[in-house]
Amino acid sequence: MNKKLDWRYWCFYGFVIIYSAVLLFLAYKLNIWEDEGYTLNTTSNNLGTVIRQSYNFEGQPPLYFVLMTIWRYFNSGIFFARLFSLIFVGLSAVYFFKFVRLVSGLELSRWIVLIFLLNPFTVWAGLEIRLYSLVLFISSAIVYHYFRYYLENKGKNLYLFLLFCLIGIYTQYFFVFEIFALGLSMWLFKGWNRFFKLCLYLIPVVILFLPNLYFLTSEVKIGQVNDSISESFSSVIHSPQSLVLGLEMIPVNIWINRLSRFILVIVLLYAYYKLYKKSSDGIFLKNVNIILFTTAVTFLLYLIIIPVMRLGFLTRYLGLMLPMFMLIFMLCKVYNSLARYAIFTCISLFYISILFLAYQNPIKRYDYKKASSLIQKIELSKEPVLLYSKILIPAFSYYYTGSNPLSSLPAYKYDEKFYNENIDDTIELKKAIKEVYSPTKSYLLMTGAIEGFRNPINMDEKMVDRCLQSNFNISLDTSIAGQSEKYTLRIRRLEMKK
Repeated sequence: MNKKLDWRYWCFYGFVIIYSAVLLFLAYKLNIWEDEGYTLNTTSNNLGTVIRQSYNFEGQPPLYFVLMTIWRYFNSGIFFARLFSLIFVGLSAVYFFKFVRLVSGLELSRWIVLIFLLNPFTVWAGLEIRLYSLVLFISSAIVYHYFRYYLENKGKNLYLFLLFCLIGIYTQYFFVFEIFALGLSMWLFKGWNRFFKLCLYLIPVVILFLPNLYFLTSEVKIGQVNDSISESFSSVIHSPQSLVLGLEMIPVNIWINRLSRFILVIVLLYAYYKLYKKSSDGIFLKNVNIILFTTAVTFLLYLIIIPVMRLGFLTRYLGLMLPMFMLIFMLCKVYNSLARYAIFTCISLFYISILFLAYQNPIKRYDYKKASSLIQKIELSKEPVLLYSKILIPAFSYYYTGSNPLSSLPAYKYDEKFYNENIDDTIELKKAIKEVYSPTKSYLLMTGAIEGFRNPINMDEKMVDRCLQSNFNISLDTSIAGQSEKYTLRIRRLEMKK
């Protein structure tokens, strides 16, 4: 059938147009949050400073931040910065489509690309001024060119694979896990000769990676937390379900959580069983086994390295594995067309419902816009605005246009010491406030529900209230949530006692 007469062709590209329009609208509408504020601050410097802060503050190799800095030379706005992420989501979908078509044919490729694009992590990455959409693109490209080289044994695909491996390890260190797993797959499924050849060609990539080792020790220290090995292991082991199903984006009833996981596992396990019993499709089964083996080894490395090194872990750190997880849906090829449509439709509707609930109020954490507007209405001339903690200031400063100075408690330092500084007691809190010069002898103090990075401090505790009340007159005490459903900002005017 001529594809231009195929209704599925028009439905798919109609979806792409609507999807793109919705993401562009959200990219324009959403406020930035703390992590995006860090990116904007880092990429507002010259390239030398950007590279230094990438290693010393962001704890990442510098490629994404260098590219974002160059991108922002043309336009420094928030929407334009998010457009960078959306472009890489689109490019990752192109590579993902090419891979599915390479391994399983055209009949599934549009459906699987559709659920890849609807996956809540994919949408989130496209709306973040962070490196995760670039990570999705690189991971999709690495896996695609690896398989092209695996199946065709052509130098062009090997060189492109090596190029994207190099780009990957200068974007996020976790790509080392994926490259290692792909190397093992070559040894297991193609034998020693192809494995040694791949290792030999990877030597220049390893050599070019070596400069990162100079910074790696300090970056590991930045990322370390006080969690026990069992706590860290638990965080990692539960992350795939959150990544694939998007369960972290909204509060999900525990029984819906468990039921969705159970159904998905049963559907995929039964599909694999049917494929295994279907002897006529041996090549497809072998390709699926390579994907499953690579996915398992990559995840096993996360499961070992993260707890052993006591690194803080968030589900998004597993983002480079999303293309491999989503490729497992190719197993649904063994079902008849009606069953496939039913499975993919249910997954799509599940994702859409999560995205609708997550973005029906287009606010990322705190409503900095409303808070900034309120402060500018109530602030006095030459009255310092204090933010506790330093987590708040990078994002808030992009919306505050008043004339008063912004300060954080303790004093804001945008460097490698950022994460280790905090106020330990009320004596230090009083001292930190009074060290900020105020001609009016008054301050506006803004605090959030989530404070700190390593050692969170709740600024609504009675102990903190007593400290402020005994040392200052509090003539204003109000809270603002704006459009945020979960996070409020508390604003207090502190006046020095005579």
